[in-house]
Amino acid sequence: MTRLEYNYLSEEDKLKVVWYIWGTYINLDAPSYNQELHFLLYGSRRLMVNSKPIMERGSTLFNNKIILELDISRVPQTDKKDFPIEHLSKQFNQINKVKIKKSIPKIRFHWIDFKIEQGDIFFNTNNNGHGTKSAWGLGCNNDHFDWTCEIPMQYLEPIDNKL
Repeated sequence: MTRLEYNYLSEEDKLKVVWYIWGTYINLDAPSYNQELHFLLYGSRRLMVNSKPIMERGSTLFNNKIILELDISRVPQTDKKDFPIEHLSKQFNQINKVKIKKSIPKIRFHWIDFKIEQGDIFFNTNNNGHGTKSAWGLGCNNDHFDWTCEIPMQYLEPIDNKL
C-alpha cells in the first residue's frame, strides 16, 4: 500500500487497515508483533491516530515492507469505531493511577532515563492525554519525581482509582 492508496481510502477502510496493522504487528501481545514497525509508527500523529491524509512528510511510513506489501483487499472488517490510539487513550480517561504492565525498552523510549519496572505505579498527570509529546503517551509522575514524563500507553494499565 502506498501513501496515495491509503489517502484515497474511505474513513471506514482506513479504520479497517489500521486496526489490522495494530492487531497484527503493533499490539504488544500480537503473535506477529514487529518492534521495528511499532517503533517506526510510535508518536506519529497520523495512521493509528486519525484518518487525515498522510502528507509527503509522513510518507516514510510507507517504505516499511509490511505496509508496502499490505493487500487492502485481504484486510478483514472491524467493528471498531475509533482509531487505535484514541481507543487506547479512552481507558485512561479520569484514571488517577496507572501501573507498568510490560517492561519498556529504553532503546526507543530514551527519555525514560530513570529506573522503571513492571508493576511500578504512576500518577496520571494529564487525564485527557494533552500535554505529552505525542498522542501515544500518557504524562505521568510518581512519589520519586515531581516532573511529568511521557510513558507509552501500550505499556500501562489503569488502576481503578477514578478521579
